[in-house]
Amino acid sequence: SVAISVTSNGVLTVNGGMTHSAGAIVNNGLVQVNGLSLVGGTLHGPGPFLLSGSSVWNVSPGMGNSGSLSISNGADFTIASDIDHNILGWTWTNSGTILHTSGRIRGGYGFSIYNYGLWQEQTDRDFNNDYGGAASSFNNFGAFQKSVATGGTRFLGGFPVNNAGAF
Repeated sequence: SVAISVTSNGVLTVNGGMTHSAGAIVNNGLVQVNGLSLVGGTLHGPGPFLLSGSSVWNVSPGMGNSGSLSISNGADFTIASDIDHNILGWTWTNSGTILHTSGRIRGGYGFSIYNYGLWQEQTDRDFNNDYGGAASSFNNFGAFQKSVATGGTRFLGGFPVNNAGAF
């Protein structure tokens, strides 16, 4: 298992892509990655993670201990694999494209999504607040587009949608 710790006021910048496959990245500073692949391990805040380029969340179990994740304008972030994507107390800000192809989004402790870009929903899986605490929320100021999948996507109790964009 690998552990990376970014101290307060510290900066970790990765320009050539990064695969995180085990252990934890604990960020108390700033982490900037051009092309992140989450295939194991966990991310922990409270510091921000800034993504550019193409990134994917595949089989990693989750994001814990609150933090923030920002997807830059022109970047894309794919949420794949049929696992539960557990996100506790985080704030996600999407200015690029998020492609959700598989697996439930399981929030808790005030997890919030702010979508200013494009969220492409290509699965029939749920968004929920399974971890409890303060409600999670999906705040859409961009475009939420349901495609490919033929069923419905549900935002279950404790995960309201606030829409000021295109849904």
